[in-house]
Amino acid sequence: MVDINLIGEEEKREPVTQQEPVRQGIDLDSSTFSTEEQSGSYISSYPPFDDNKGGSARKIIIAGVLVIVAAAAGYFLFKGGEPADEVLETLSEPEQAEMMAEGGQAREELTFPEETTEQQTPMEMPQAEQTQPEVLTSTPSRRTTPARRMLSPVEQNMVASLQASYAAIDNISSAISGQATLSLMRISGDSFILELVANSDSELAGLLSRVQNVLQTDNARIVHQENYTIHGPTSVKATIAGVLDRETLSAGGASSLQYFGLNEFLGWLRNVAQRTGMSVRVIKQSTTTNQDGYALTPLQISLDGSLQKSLTFLQNFAGASPNLRIEKISLINKDPRVNSNDAMSLVMVAHHFAR
Repeated sequence: MVDINLIGEEEKREPVTQQEPVRQGIDLDSSTFSTEEQSGSYISSYPPFDDNKGGSARKIIIAGVLVIVAAAAGYFLFKGGEPADEVLETLSEPEQAEMMAEGGQAREELTFPEETTEQQTPMEMPQAEQTQPEVLTSTPSRRTTPARRMLSPVEQNMVASLQASYAAIDNISSAISGQATLSLMRISGDSFILELVANSDSELAGLLSRVQNVLQTDNARIVHQENYTIHGPTSVKATIAGVLDRETLSAGGASSLQYFGLNEFLGWLRNVAQRTGMSVRVIKQSTTTNQDGYALTPLQISLDGSLQKSLTFLQNFAGASPNLRIEKISLINKDPRVNSNDAMSLVMVAHHFAR
């Protein structure tokens, strides 16, 4: 190091102002910094930077990082010894379960194998209905729910609405058979209206008593009565109304529910109508809405046939117990002036439930 005599020259130098930038960096770690600071000088010496040492350090750091990355990759790839296929399969399991739920798969407690005969509806079905194959092979297979005590409240309501409506119509028809001419019979929820023509007041009183007995209710009463001389000088036309006990009426009917897709149901309906001698006049379908996890489609079905054929059709309908909630069933005599029940219109208003 060269010794510089600063004592003699310091007087000749102009003082350094604070505005003049300091161009030389100060090495705070240098062993000379403290000495130079004590001497009042800003001039310092730096040890030369060794390029070879810096390059070696960088190489060591990069090599260490690569080793760590390789070790981490090997750990995650071979952790637990699981092959890649097993890992992908595990990840795909939730997706498969989700697809099954979206596909409308019935809940486990509501699903029964189709080949099982023990869960079939207890109501005896006509032979043709039992041996009939699936109507539409392109639609999902039908699912039959278990006994009514295991059905959901919505499903119980569907079963009860159909079974009670059919039982009421069948019982009333038996009570008035051969005793009166039916003009109108309407089952709507828990109430009914019956319009008929009897030969006399005394026969009308007997008809009312029989209707009360078959429906197991004392709420039925005559709400309107008038002479109807078209059928005879003593004939009377009367309207009987009352309240139904749906639980009692549906007790002897089907206790399970069979799920049809909407198109499958309509195809099955036309098939049953053809086999029972009924003529499908019109089927009206309204806008589908969502309620309680179901897709509800309002339907109005109109068929023509005799009273006896209408009852046979309803027997097949109730025996199959499709996934419908019956809102209203009407039997209307197309010509009540004629003393006959051979020309009737059967109108059903219902909601189809799809899962």
